Amino acid sequence: MLDGATSLFGKCVDLVFSSLTQEPDHMQEDERWTTVDRAQVGRMSLFQSSNQRDMGVFYDHFSVSQDSLELAYRQIEDAIPTDGKDVAKRLLEPFQGTQSGKAEDAWLSADVIHRFFRTIENDDIATIDSGLYHTQGFIDSLTTDNRQRLVNKLHRAQLLLWPICLGNHWYLMLIERFEGNIFSMNVLDSYNNKHLHADIARQGRGLLAKLYGDNFRVINEHYPTSLVPVQEKSFDCGTAIAYYGHKRAQRESLGQYSHFENRNCNYLQFRMQMAFDIARAAVAEIVESVRSPSPALVPQYRDSSKSRESTTLPDKVTKAVKRSKAAVKVH
Repeated sequence: MLDGATSLFGKCVDLVFSSLTQEPDHMQEDERWTTVDRAQVGRMSLFQSSNQRDMGVFYDHFSVSQDSLELAYRQIEDAIPTDGKDVAKRLLEPFQGTQSGKAEDAWLSADVIHRFFRTIENDDIATIDSGLYHTQGFIDSLTTDNRQRLVNKLHRAQLLLWPICLGNHWYLMLIERFEGNIFSMNVLDSYNNKHLHADIARQGRGLLAKLYGDNFRVINEHYPTSLVPVQEKSFDCGTAIAYYGHKRAQRESLGQYSHFENRNCNYLQFRMQMAFDIARAAVAEIVESVRSPSPALVPQYRDSSKSRESTTLPDKVTKAVKRSKAAVKVH
C-alpha cells in the first residue's frame, strides 16, 4: 500500500506537468523559442527567443495553467503540515500576478531552498545546508563525532551543491570530483557577482582541506566563476540557483550558459517544478517514517484496536495522494 501511494503520487505529478501546455504564454505567440539546454533531461528547460533578447525557463515553453497552480498549493500544504502554507506562498505567489504580495514574500527562504536541494541528493550528490556557511567553526567541527555522518556523505559524493545566502542574494557553490581527489569548483549567481565568487570558493577550499588534508587539488582554483543569464525578477535569485543545481545534477554542462551572461532570463516557472518536487519528497519522508518509525513516532501511528502497529497512512499523506488522483480527472 505504501509503495503504491508514493508511486501514484509520482505518476500524477508527472501528469500535472504534461498538462502545463494548456494555456500558452502570450510572450511566445509571436516568437520562435529554441532550447539552450543540451541534455534535455527533466521536465523544464531554458529557452531563448528568436529575437535574441528574451530567455526563460519553461515546460515546453508554455505557461502554467490555473488548475495546476491550485493543485500545487494543495499538494504542498497537505504534504508539509508544519509550514506548508509558507512554503507554498513563497514558491507560488508570483504566479498570481498583480494579486501577489510584496516582492520579499516571494523571495525564497533558506527553508525552501534547503527542502528543494534535498530532493536532488542521492548516493553521488550531496548538499550542505546554507546556514552552515555562516556557522562559526563549522569546517573545524567536521573532525568531531557528531559530524561523521555528514563527512561520510561528503567523501562519497561526486558532486557537492552548497547554496549560500549573502545579503539576501543566493549563490551556489558546486564542488565536483574530477578524478580521485582532484576537484573542480564553481560559484554562480544570477547577477554574476564575480567579485564575491573567489571568497566563497575559499570556503570551499577550506572544506576540502579539512576532508583531505593536503591530499587534494582544485584544477580551476584561479577562476571559480560560472556565468549564467541574469535574473529578470528581483526575487528570483533562489529560483535561478535551484535551476542550475538541478541541471548540473542531470550532468548538464554549466559552461554553455556563459554565452548568455548579459541576457535577462525569466526563471519564474521553475518554481512549479520545485513545488511538486518538494511535495513529493515530503510525502516520501512521511511514508518512510510510517514504514520504519522511530520509537518516538510509533505512538502517533498506533492502532489501539490491534496488537501490532498500524501501517495506515497519516491523514495528511492520504489527502495528498487523493489530490493526485483528482489531478487525473482535472487534466
